[in-house]
Amino acid sequence: MISKIELINWKKHSTLKLEFNKGSNILIGNMGVGKTSILQAMTYCLFGTFSELKKRDIKVNDLIKRGETISEVKLTLKSNNKLFLISRKIEYDKPSEATIRNSKGDLLAGPSPTAVNDYIIDKLKINEDIFLRTIYSVQNEADILLRIGPAERKKQIDEL
Repeated sequence: MISKIELINWKKHSTLKLEFNKGSNILIGNMGVGKTSILQAMTYCLFGTFSELKKRDIKVNDLIKRGETISEVKLTLKSNNKLFLISRKIEYDKPSEATIRNSKGDLLAGPSPTAVNDYIIDKLKINEDIFLRTIYSVQNEADILLRIGPAERKKQIDEL
């Protein structure tokens, strides 16, 4: 369970800290205030990418707030009753860094983003595909379940 996220110079957000409760959490706000960027930050922190980056609609440097040179996303995650702090740092035109630490601050993986990705998949058993299909949906693609028939909808939900 994601319990906290902190954004520093991430897209429109100079500094933002959000804490999440157990169960469903809903982000509500006017269009353009940065709700989607929070979901993108979660996905980026966990997997080092998200849909728009993969499609090349956005470049990594575009994630850094305009006028700044460094951006960082920190995510606190609870898995198997243990806390983990995942951090991804982007510096303009430089390779990104990532770390994952336990609740004592011990380094478990990093600063290589690949090492962190492997740790998340292998040790925490968080799969990007399932996460993206169940937690994060690209804006205007969330209505796919509404556009398909009941039998196909059931099949898609069962698959998830």
